Parts: sequence; C-alpha cells; structure tokens
Amino acid sequence: MFFKKQDPQWERGITHLRAYRKVNGDGNVPLLYQCNDGFNLGHWLNGQRRIGNRLKPARAKELRECGVDV
Repeated sequence: MFFKKQDPQWERGITHLRAYRKVNGDGNVPLLYQCNDGFNLGHWLNGQRRIGNRLKPARAKELRECGVDV
C-alpha cells in the first residue's frame, strides 16, 4: 500500500492562512504577523511565495484560493 507523505509544516501554515483569511477577508498577511499560538504566518507565507512556480500545483492552488498570488 502506498501512503502519501504528510508535511505538518505545510498543513499548519495553510490552516492558519485559511483562518486568517476568514477573519480578515484576504490573504495579505503582513511579513511579521504571528498567530496566537506563536506560528509565524507572515514568514511562512513569504517562504511559499519565494518558492513560487516550484510549488506543487495543488499547493499553489490552495494558496490562490486563499487570495495569495503565487
């Protein structure tokens, strides 16, 4: 049986981004934004943008659905 490799950092980041968008109405997270649990969402998102077109298509799609340009 083949199992899909999980990426907890991605899951945590996209979950926080979805919550941010739900509250703020967009995905324009300031670089220094930190979530209540200490997760540095701004830095995480900046890292995803830096990866840019090397992101897996499914991940790029999830980011675009949150209002992030990649």
